[in-house]
Amino acid sequence: MTSKQPYPEPEVPEVELQSMRFERVQQDALKVVYEASIRQQDADCTLSVTVAPPEDEKELISFLDDIKAAFVFKALTQKENTDDGLKSVPELNLKTEIGIEIAVQPHVLDSTFESYVVVETTVAAGEEDKAAQFRSAPGHPPIEGQALVGSVLAGKDHRYNANGGYIRAATATATRDSGTIRNQPTVAPNQPLKVGGGSKSETGRAVWVRGGGKGMHYKITNNFHSA
Repeated sequence: MTSKQPYPEPEVPEVELQSMRFERVQQDALKVVYEASIRQQDADCTLSVTVAPPEDEKELISFLDDIKAAFVFKALTQKENTDDGLKSVPELNLKTEIGIEIAVQPHVLDSTFESYVVVETTVAAGEEDKAAQFRSAPGHPPIEGQALVGSVLAGKDHRYNANGGYIRAATATATRDSGTIRNQPTVAPNQPLKVGGGSKSETGRAVWVRGGGKGMHYKITNNFHSA
């Protein structure tokens, strides 16, 4: 079984990414949840970030402050078939994952819609990839220096899933260093992401982004559909 590119890169209107103002909304012995929202005339988009309680909260806040996002809302006149036959989202594994959940709430109840939710952020190096690094495309050498994210978030993949809908396709592009994108919890199969290597898409109830040997700064566009 190999990872496929099920959809071409979506044609998304130009959007201006904005910094997100995350606030802590939940914390217990097992996890901490931060949320930030973008409000528009027709709908609101909320990003929820769930992580294991960090020893160094400053590093977590720095990670959250680095996240930028935008979204485009489009009402649909006809409900699409959402029975895609995909398995349900597995339970979040806080030892190896950071959960990034997307929710889009239209201001008109019971609306049928799709949205493009764009997120720009940084994923730390994958746990077993610390001593290795994916090669960048010709003409785009990797940036030397320290890992992009420190020890608190090291070895944690980013897992995207939708709340109240489903992600029809997630398309990612590396903007610094390299990594992979996949649609299952296991590390392989996957599709490589590297600067200059174009974008790669996956579809599923959840999509995972993993950093290479130095982590990866990337942009991901999630095509969110109402359930």
